[in-house]
Amino acid sequence: MQNLHIILFLVLVGVGSAFVQRVSGFGLGIFAMLFLPAFLPSIQVSATVACLFSCGTSSYNAIKYRKNISFRTAIPMLTASL
Repeated sequence: MQNLHIILFLVLVGVGSAFVQRVSGFGLGIFAMLFLPAFLPSIQVSATVACLFSCGTSSYNAIKYRKNISFRTAIPMLTASL
């Protein structure tokens, strides 16, 4: 029962963070890090989960708008960021 509460909490924080990101254009990590350290064992785990939320929403947007992506300009930026 305890694990179910933690999973539900993570889903709610993820949805809330994605909503904040969608409305304002930033703030996913800020919103997530307000709540995650209260229930997760360490700050590092909380930051990792917030990063996974961010990767998920970014991947969703990339798939949704893949026809509008200019790969000639995106590939150098992606290479530099890696």
